[in-house]
Amino acid sequence: GRADREDVIETIRVDNVDVIDSKQPNGGYQGVFGIGADGNGLVRDVVFNNVRVQDIRNNMLFNVFVGHDPAYSTKPGRAVEDITFSNITYTGKAPQTSAVRGYNPLCMVRNVRFDNVIINGKKLEADDGTVIVYGHTENVTFS
Repeated sequence: GRADREDVIETIRVDNVDVIDSKQPNGGYQGVFGIGADGNGLVRDVVFNNVRVQDIRNNMLFNVFVGHDPAYSTKPGRAVEDITFSNITYTGKAPQTSAVRGYNPLCMVRNVRFDNVIINGKKLEADDGTVIVYGHTENVTFS
């Protein structure tokens, strides 16, 4: 997005997809499921459903964030909200720790739902260390 306008990316559906391989060495932009808002942008109403991921290298599985990279923008993103990961399976080496993080109290990540996410045969849980939920977030759920 550009600082002089308020871009919105919304109503995205990804269904019935196989991810064979993923590698992203740039830490700030990692994530097989990477959803980020920067540059005064807003991302909302995104659903990933029935996605199967094989092994990934040097990458997070999930990276949901509002950020600000001054190399690319003059303002942080406005928000990321209403994101659903449903019926996701991962089979591979242990992925890097995933993250959900907002930028500040005005630029938050809200309403992120992890529903029936299975990592190497185990259901994803809030406290298993696979996904760290950092500050400036609200209503991040695991079921």
